[in-house]
Formats: sequence, C-alpha cells, structure tokens
Amino acid sequence: MPSPLEQWYREVPIITRCYLTGLVGLTLAVHIGSVHELQLYYDFDLTFRRGQYWRLLTTFLYAGTFSLQWVFHTYFLIHYLRSLEEGSFRNRTADFLWFLLLSAVALLFCSPFVTMPFLASPLSLVIIYVWSRRNPHLMMNFLGLFTFRAPYLPLVMLGLGYLSHNYFPLASVAGVVIGHAYYFLEDIWPQHPASHQRRWLQTPAPFERLVSRLLNDQPIDRGLPVPPNDGDDVGNEAIVEPSEPVPSNSTPSNPSLRQRREPSTVSTSSTSD
Repeated sequence: MPSPLEQWYREVPIITRCYLTGLVGLTLAVHIGSVHELQLYYDFDLTFRRGQYWRLLTTFLYAGTFSLQWVFHTYFLIHYLRSLEEGSFRNRTADFLWFLLLSAVALLFCSPFVTMPFLASPLSLVIIYVWSRRNPHLMMNFLGLFTFRAPYLPLVMLGLGYLSHNYFPLASVAGVVIGHAYYFLEDIWPQHPASHQRRWLQTPAPFERLVSRLLNDQPIDRGLPVPPNDGDDVGNEAIVEPSEPVPSNSTPSNPSLRQRREPSTVSTSSTSD
C-alpha cells in the first residue's frame, strides 16, 4: 500500500510532477555536492559560446539550497502550478507546456537586463499572475490581517519582496510583466473585435501533435478559451507565510481562462464571496 506522500505524488498532474521532481532532484544534487550551483545559473556566454546548454533548463529548476524559505518557495510554486494545470489548462497539456515554454523564453531574454541568473522564482511570478487573473473572484486572506481578491496577489508578493530584501525586486517585476503579457495576448486580445479572434500565442499544431504523441493524449480543442463565469464558486485562501519567497535580483532565492469550480485552499476553508 503506497504511503500518503507517494499517493499524493501520483495524484499530481504530469507536468507539475515532472517539474517538482526536477526541482527537488537538482537541489538534492547540490546539497550532496554532486554539482555546484555555479554550474546551474543562466549565462549567455557560458550557454551558447561554451556549449553548456543544460543551463537553459537548470536555471528554472534551482531555487537555492534546502531551507525553510526553499520549502515555502517550492510549496507555493507547485501549488499554483498544479492549480493552473488542473484548472484553466485541464485536458490541454500541450497548451500548458507551450505557456511554460513561452514564459521561459521571455525570462531568458530578460535575464541579462535585470540580473536574473536563476529563474525559478521569476517563473513562479508568471504562473501566479496568470492564475490570479483567471480566478478574479477568489478571495484571499493574509495572515488574518486583511483580505483581497486573487488578482492583487502578485502586488502583495511584490510588496513582501520589497520588505524582505529592502530593495525593489526587479526579477519579480519581470515575472509579473511577462505574466501580464501572456494573459493579455491569450485571454483579452482574442475577445476584442479588432483581433478577429486571432490568438497570437496559440499552440502550434506540430507541437500539439508531438505532446499528444508523447503522452498518448487526445487531440486538444484549439478553440478560444472560455471566460470565467461570474457566478462560479469562489473560495478563501490564506498566505500563511509573510516571507513567502520573492526572488532577489542576483542570487538564487532560498525560500484559470476557465474558473475552477472548487478553488484550492492553503490553510482556510472555502467560503462564498
């Protein structure tokens, strides 16, 4: 009989499970000394001129050594990544992978300009921003002090980052900007009459077929996303840690359009808005 942890791991959707496995595995490798974190960060010269192409992947899988902040960072990242995969990207695995790929490419492009050698934390901001915009009526609670709607979560996290590091977290801002660009081009612009329902970020058909073949998945509906229903259930989530990890600029951090019908909770029970 599988243990509760093993059962939970098996229940995590495939993309989130793969990311979690890579993140924990790479952190463990650094912890035991198999690799050094200086071999993992993204640098243009090292990556493309010296052929160290693994850095394109490892920069998104390393968020610092094992610590309490690492636990919180991993928890929040996996929580919202899973919420997206099970929510607005349900049965749209290729679209979900394409979203992550576009986000990764954008972060790699921005990295040299805002000093972001490790990109796991900025990627979490992209994920959280898109999730928050696709759950606009979800109420969240910050340590019982005040409540706010989910779309304000990225701003709250930016504020926490400023208070934690005593400087404005440009890497976090880059994640929010990239998340907003994806949300606008994928969710808002196709609804505008001038767009003629054209989706500029639509998943390419060859990529979709490749993912479907690899995962033995069914062909994915390529229609427009369905906007959230104002009458859908909403819930109440709590940010349980005021130092919830927001990335620093130069060192690794150690810390749906479909509305989910049963929003996940962190530490409080669901209530109707």
